[in-house]
Amino acid sequence: MAEQTRTRDAVVCAAGPAPDAAPPVGAAQEGGWAVQAAATPAAAGFADVEPLEQQTGRPVRRTRRVPGCPRSPKADAVLAPASCATVDTHADDCALDVADEAIGRGGPVAVLPFVSSACSARKAFRPRADPLREEGGDVLLGPGAFEPCHAGSGDSARESLTWRAAPAALP
Repeated sequence: MAEQTRTRDAVVCAAGPAPDAAPPVGAAQEGGWAVQAAATPAAAGFADVEPLEQQTGRPVRRTRRVPGCPRSPKADAVLAPASCATVDTHADDCALDVADEAIGRGGPVAVLPFVSSACSARKAFRPRADPLREEGGDVLLGPGAFEPCHAGSGDSARESLTWRAAPAALP
């Protein structure tokens, strides 16, 4: 494994591929990144949290930091797989605070959605992705990135999620 000199946040959201988060974390580590993981409350039921903790050597954040506790190192952020709800609402939870802070600091953020064509066709969805792009977030949706799957085909579409696209979008 390469010497880890930079830090990356891996934010796992509640979408079908969440259990598959370990390989991209390993790839980031091989590329010299120290990885700290966070999971939205809903993703904690999807993702295999314990192996992620063993792999990163850090706890997976699922709650907000208590005042007075040490802060995590500032990091680039990857949100993957980002559910429709994540992109639509940027729900109020600690995992998404990580990405919000990275965007606010001007740090690179890559969002890799895993959504159905029905969700991505909603009038509310695209305008929510645009502000993330305007603030410097790279929303990897569309040709050359993640193509929304047909509603109800998420299990078979899991393999089409190009996990490496999100880390590759960051400097």
